[in-house]
Amino acid sequence: MPMTPDTAQGVSVELSHFLKEGWSFTQEPDRFRVKPPPGSQGSPDFKNVLESEVWRIAQDVHYRNFVSITRNADGSYIVFSRLDSESAFEIVFETS
Repeated sequence: MPMTPDTAQGVSVELSHFLKEGWSFTQEPDRFRVKPPPGSQGSPDFKNVLESEVWRIAQDVHYRNFVSITRNADGSYIVFSRLDSESAFEIVFETS
């Protein structure tokens, strides 16, 4: 289900402000995709860096509502928040 325009704009502003330097995101109709800095995946501590960024962003964009965090088999994460009964957003943190 696509995000409302207000939700999409709000999350986009938050991601622009809170993502660390080198991280990037793209917006799709129903989710955001966050990518780590190029070349960082080869770092021995990449898994810890990714997990730390997921938790940090989830705390910043939860808007005092329920947030779930799922770790997928490929190591990517999904942060899902329901703002109210009609509006929600999803942020996918990719591993590559």
